[in-house]
Amino acid sequence: MLLARGCEAGGFLTGPAGVNPGEEPGLVATQTLTFLFTDIERSAVVVQRLVDAYPGVRADHRRLIRAGLAAYGG
Repeated sequence: MLLARGCEAGGFLTGPAGVNPGEEPGLVATQTLTFLFTDIERSAVVVQRLVDAYPGVRADHRRLIRAGLAAYGG
């Protein structure tokens, strides 16, 4: 990552390099994002066994994940 002179780490330069020679590049604020991927273990087998009840299992899974995220500010 290239940094403009006198700027701290944590931002990215904007615009293509060398387009406006002599012009100071601008910085764009950045943040950290976290992605959470979840799965219902052996879901293909569960679907075959539960058939019509499986949507309820998925709903419970989503409810539990959302409750955990809400409880920990995520």
